[in-house]
Amino acid sequence: MLAPRLFLTAALAASLAAQAPTLVDATGAAYPQSTVTVGGSTYDMSLVPNGNVFASLNPALATGYYSFVVWDVTFTDKSLLPVEDRIYFAENNGAAGFALTRNSSTAGLPAEGVGFGGVGESMPLSPYMSPGIAGYECVLKCGIYSHGASPTGTPLFVGFQFFQIGDGTPGSVSGVVFRDANQDGDRDAGEPGLSGFSVKLVNTTTSTVVSTTTTNANGEYVFSPLGFDNCSVMLEFMSSMYTATTPVDVALSNCGCGQRSVNFGLYNQVTTCIGRTPGFWQNNNGTALIVNGGFWDELVALNLVNATGAAYDPSGSVAEWRNWLKNRNAVNMAYQLSAHLAAMQLNVLSGSVSGNCWAQTSSGPMNIMALITAANEALGLDPFTPVGDANRAAQELLKNALDAANNNQNWL
Repeated sequence: MLAPRLFLTAALAASLAAQAPTLVDATGAAYPQSTVTVGGSTYDMSLVPNGNVFASLNPALATGYYSFVVWDVTFTDKSLLPVEDRIYFAENNGAAGFALTRNSSTAGLPAEGVGFGGVGESMPLSPYMSPGIAGYECVLKCGIYSHGASPTGTPLFVGFQFFQIGDGTPGSVSGVVFRDANQDGDRDAGEPGLSGFSVKLVNTTTSTVVSTTTTNANGEYVFSPLGFDNCSVMLEFMSSMYTATTPVDVALSNCGCGQRSVNFGLYNQVTTCIGRTPGFWQNNNGTALIVNGGFWDELVALNLVNATGAAYDPSGSVAEWRNWLKNRNAVNMAYQLSAHLAAMQLNVLSGSVSGNCWAQTSSGPMNIMALITAANEALGLDPFTPVGDANRAAQELLKNALDAANNNQNWL
């Protein structure tokens, strides 16, 4: 720390602002300005879209030795450079700007940038640490000290400037989409993540979609690494099936500032989840529902197979259908999977299982429609999976999940 913590009155802050540095990029272009309120006073703040920020000295300052410090809002020094590597001899050449010579000869230090407006040189402020202050998203400030005619002279504070930026490390935004059973907006114990939901990252400065991802089996998503621009994180979902219990478009100042977290809560508007087994769909009540509902065509659309792996397309014959279900076995795992897939498809078609239902699987919570799709795709890829087949184990996991749901053992 170059000096003890400063307690600024409004008058002192105004006088120091007159000597404040201008924060620029490596080419000398000033960053756009916003305002920030600290301790009841409002200050100008540079909005830095990347990790490279330079301090261009105020032209009113005289030739001499100057140093900089990077603080957070509590005046804690965040610079990673020792004080001796932050001292410059600054020669004020008037219209030609400041010519800077670093007093230290330490190798590998950041190079000087261009001064404000492309005139002279500016001090590189990196590297520095993340602010880490709750309530202030990546707000730092650059302070300038004068040491007079000697680098060892007593440092005199001359001015400072706030800036908002990332912390120099790859930022990320991550979170989870979860089923909010009690609709309180918080993820409580036992509330599962929801897989297969689309989450978008939007650059709010340019109003463009930066990236789109899909939640994994645990409902998790992540965007990383991120730049330092402002962004919003948006959840896409079917409003006819779900109601959001949290905001679904969350704006973040400076996305790339450290590790950010945004969770989204949803609850099912209709959650009738009453599974019925292949045995039910084989008996008189089940077959009557199939016939009366006209569900044969829906079953033909599935990749159902028989014991030899040959395609099985229900023809409308109840006897044939019953025989296919009755003879199912796991010699060909795809046959057993087909029977449980057909039963679950009929559960959905008949309305006993809502498309909003979620089941616990070996891969985590899964929407029943996603489970049906995964099983159907697995059958399409490999219709014959006897012992030793490379795809048998994966098909067995899908069969187990559908079997449990058909028996009402794994609904969430």
